[in-house]
Amino acid sequence: MQSILILPKRILFHLIQLRYTPLSLTPWIIFLTGHSKFITRYILIITSSCSKKDSSNCRIESQFIKVYRNDPKIYEVVPYQTSQGIDYLYEENGITYYYWGRITFKPIHNEEDQIYKRKKGIWYTPCEVDEISGVAFGMVTDNIKNIGFREKDCLIVKGLAIEINPVAMTWLTSFLEKFPHEDSLEYYNNRIAINWETSVYGVNLSVLGSVLEAKINGVNIGGVNTMVNELNGLSISGISNFSYGMKGICIAAFRNRATVGKGLQIALVNKCKHYKGVQIGLWNINGKRSLPLINWQ
Repeated sequence: MQSILILPKRILFHLIQLRYTPLSLTPWIIFLTGHSKFITRYILIITSSCSKKDSSNCRIESQFIKVYRNDPKIYEVVPYQTSQGIDYLYEENGITYYYWGRITFKPIHNEEDQIYKRKKGIWYTPCEVDEISGVAFGMVTDNIKNIGFREKDCLIVKGLAIEINPVAMTWLTSFLEKFPHEDSLEYYNNRIAINWETSVYGVNLSVLGSVLEAKINGVNIGGVNTMVNELNGLSISGISNFSYGMKGICIAAFRNRATVGKGLQIALVNKCKHYKGVQIGLWNINGKRSLPLINWQ
């Protein structure tokens, strides 16, 4: 402890000599500047010595509490460590939910919510309909039925889907980002190919762009970016096309990107690791080679 006590004595000596006069501030600042490494090192030593604690037995136990006002069931709320801190989770019917620290009302399923709903003609989106034959028009082409139960129903559009997706504005530079498992064939087969939320058979027209877990079969026209699960047919976007799977023709001003593809890609930069077809652009990348102007596999 003698080395730790040297710092308080030296600082106290200078404080007594300086006596806080205006002219004395200059040598005090010089002293602090010249001994900054010395001071930092000793502060770290004191802090570490004071914060040592045996954490081998520290743990947060699960709680058994009532979660819903209208449900007498007692749930086990389990702590879960994340990068943001500790979250609390509970499970019901195989689905995991967050516990927000307060008792809420449990939503109750209506029989109507379990019925497969179809609409013909012109219908708005997002909606609580499972299938639209005709024209689907709205902000986002999506089915929000049962979303309050944290369950997701799918939407099938047969005809024309028109959307003005404001979320696409936040993705104007998304063509520069790296997407999860974008080169993984296993991820495509086990996750993407069997899961989707919206499926369009016909024409998908988005003023700003489509950002959906969707399969588009037919013609897709995106004003800025298109980011969907699969593109089958013709897709034209102002800046970028991104899909985990593509079959057909993808045309974009800047980039075409896919995990599995078959057909033709035309853009400034084209990339698809598992690809069968032709790529035309300034730089073209597939699983076999990278070439300028034109590439094939």
